Amino acid sequence: MAVVKKIIYVVIFLVVLVYGALFVTQNSQSIALNPVLLPAAEYSLSTVVILAFSIGGLLGMLFSLSMYLKSKGQTVQLSLKLRSAEKELSKFRTVVVKD
Repeated sequence: MAVVKKIIYVVIFLVVLVYGALFVTQNSQSIALNPVLLPAAEYSLSTVVILAFSIGGLLGMLFSLSMYLKSKGQTVQLSLKLRSAEKELSKFRTVVVKD
């Protein structure tokens, strides 16, 4: 099963690599870009598009990481509260009820 999984990953990687190479060759025209903090220059269209998607993906992962860490912290806090409540409940279960 692990061999099949590796073969599938290799095939997917090769397909993405071929599509990337086709994208770069089909979009090789230059465009003038004037970034705010960088000097104006001409870049290939494929470079600009790939950089834009890469930066967007990295920013998305960064924001997702912050949300994940926040939820992980809430989970830790709630598990501590649960543990405390379970200890308190076990104390009450051991107390003898007097009538």
